[in-house]
Amino acid sequence: MALNLAGGGKNFRNADETFSLELWKSRIDTYRDVDFSPYVTEGLVLAHYLMDEPGALKTWGGERVSRADIEEMARYSKSIWPALPTVVRATPGWLRAGDTTYQSLDIAWAQSGGPHHGAGAGLTPEQFRDENVAQAKELGLGLIFGMNYLDGGDGSSGIRGTSAHPEWWQMSAAEVAHVGTTLAGAPYSCAFLSWRHEPEFESRAEVRAALDSVAAVAATRGGTSCVRG
Repeated sequence: MALNLAGGGKNFRNADETFSLELWKSRIDTYRDVDFSPYVTEGLVLAHYLMDEPGALKTWGGERVSRADIEEMARYSKSIWPALPTVVRATPGWLRAGDTTYQSLDIAWAQSGGPHHGAGAGLTPEQFRDENVAQAKELGLGLIFGMNYLDGGDGSSGIRGTSAHPEWWQMSAAEVAHVGTTLAGAPYSCAFLSWRHEPEFESRAEVRAALDSVAAVAATRGGTSCVRG
C-alpha cells in the first residue's frame, strides 16, 4: 500500500486554498514516532504518498504546488523515515518540466485519464506507457501506473462518468482490459494502483473479468523495485 499520511488536501491548505508546506509538515509530524521500516522491508508498505495532483490549479487555489516543494516534502519524509520511499501522484513529464533535481523523491505516478483528458489525452495506452517510462528513466525515478476507470473512458461504454464529471465517460470492460494489461505489463513500473475502489463498477461480471486479466498479467512479472535513483 501507499500511505497517505497527510490525508486530503483540505488538511494543508491556506485560507486562500493555496498549498501550505508548513501545515503539511505538521500533519506528517503526528506520525513521527511510528517506525514504518519493518513494513517496508516485508513489502506491505510501498511508499509514502506525499500528495495528489500538485499541478491541478483548481485544487490549490489557482497556484500549482511547486516542484521544489515536492522535493522538500520528500526530503522531510526521508529525514524521519530514511527507509520509506516517497511518491507523488504526478507524471514524470510534469516533474521534469521544471528545473528541480530530485534527490529525495523516489517515484512518479502516471494515471491514465483516457484519450480525452488528463495525462493520457490524445495518446494510445501504448504511447502513454512508453512516454512515461522514458521520462521516468530520464529522471531516475521509479514509476507507478494506474487508470481512472470511472472517468477515463472513450465513450464506448455509453455510461457517463462520476457525478463530478458527467461530461466524461466510464471505461468499458474492453478498455479496462486493454489499458490495464498494457500498463501493468510494463517491466519498468513497480506497481499498478487505480482510482478508485467502486464496488458497483467492480462487481459487474465483465468488469471483474477484465480486472482479473490485468491481475493475471501482473502475476507473470517479477518484482520491480520502486527505488531506481
